[in-house]
Amino acid sequence: MPPVAGFFAGAFGWGIAGATATAWGGAWIAGAGFASTIVGSLTVKLLTSVAISALQMALAPSPSGGGLTITTTLRGENNPETIILGRYATSGQCVYVNSHGKSNRYLTHVVELCSAPGATLSRLMLGDKWVALGTTAHESYGLPVITDDYDGHVWIKFHDGRQTGADPELVAKYSADPDMPWDETAIGTGLCYAILTFYYDREDLPQVPSYRFELDGIPLYDIRKDSTAGGTGPQRLANPATWEQTNNPVVMTWNVLRGIPLPGGEIYGGGYDLSLLPTSVWMASMNRCDAPVAIAGGGTEPSYRAGIEAVMTQEPAQPLTEILKACSATIADMGYAWTITVGAPGLPVYSFTDDDVIVSKSQTLDPFPSLSETYNAVSARYPAPKDLYETREAPLRTNGSAEASDAFGRRTASLTLPAAPYGGQVQRLTRAWLNDERRFIRHILNLPPDASAVELTDTM
Repeated sequence: MPPVAGFFAGAFGWGIAGATATAWGGAWIAGAGFASTIVGSLTVKLLTSVAISALQMALAPSPSGGGLTITTTLRGENNPETIILGRYATSGQCVYVNSHGKSNRYLTHVVELCSAPGATLSRLMLGDKWVALGTTAHESYGLPVITDDYDGHVWIKFHDGRQTGADPELVAKYSADPDMPWDETAIGTGLCYAILTFYYDREDLPQVPSYRFELDGIPLYDIRKDSTAGGTGPQRLANPATWEQTNNPVVMTWNVLRGIPLPGGEIYGGGYDLSLLPTSVWMASMNRCDAPVAIAGGGTEPSYRAGIEAVMTQEPAQPLTEILKACSATIADMGYAWTITVGAPGLPVYSFTDDDVIVSKSQTLDPFPSLSETYNAVSARYPAPKDLYETREAPLRTNGSAEASDAFGRRTASLTLPAAPYGGQVQRLTRAWLNDERRFIRHILNLPPDASAVELTDTM
């Protein structure tokens, strides 16, 4: 990753190469037009007319290419706003650059990271490594980076969007700057941002390293934790201060469908009424995501987690589709409500025999899919936290017996899973999709009226 700005050692200390510094006459907020009130179209399994396998649904193209949304730090304020859902990484948007001190040896970068309040900093990457932070903050610059390469040369301060005033050190250092003033009105209301301070040293820090931030995303409402809505706990939909951070993909989906409030009173998502999100259905899928599974080496982890950086200029359906992939979910608009299932099919809710089939109506049996829809191996690309969230290829998942029996040999489905930064989970997903893919037979039958109670996401 290229550096975001160059250091030039010379008589004037710092030189800023190509950095865009913006003077703010007031607090910067999420601009109008970045929040969508339309969820857009989602891929739904329409069992009455077409059968789409879970693997076919997961093969939907990923606009992000399988990795981070913002991989290189952007500059200026004319870039799209983003929000972080779950634990994820971003390189952010550098919205202000300035320098101070003797020979301007201290360089300041202000980097916007999330356009809604409540995200928290988990880790910082400098260059090609995650760095350790000290526990004692510098009186002006925040926590020091104590990893050997940067010890004594880099500090970070983080604001979580709940700040009510401008950063006092930025005001003290730069309010009198004639070209790029930072004054008391530059609050960044509702926005999470980091302040990086670099101390120039010709030997130890001759240029600004690239940087990336791992964040735990904004708090979301979890209906399971609201004792007034059928759950247990203190969360309340009308009080975002009671919400919590989460990695649960169905909780994220519920919030996007309901609508996530943004600074300025805008809503990101669908704005659907609570009556369209049946509590029992959504709670069951949330619990399914949290169900523990054993992992290699001992211990457990949740069955499904997700994380993503959602771009406000995109339809909410785009990140939502990736979140749903991360838990192998099927979502359906039933007309009266949205329903969802996660992972493997549930227990049957309806049974029938040959005597129930209406033989006077047409019937269809499709024993095999077309060649273009037949796979016996699955590969997946996903962002790997241990590799700084760079996109990595998961181990190829194959079905040896199927490959031996298929006349065409190996045929691999190549997936991108940008919202699933968990290697073990990716392996569970690809195994389940490959097994499901070999269940070829599809029936289309006409059943008596009592079958009308079966819904699109039910199992028969």
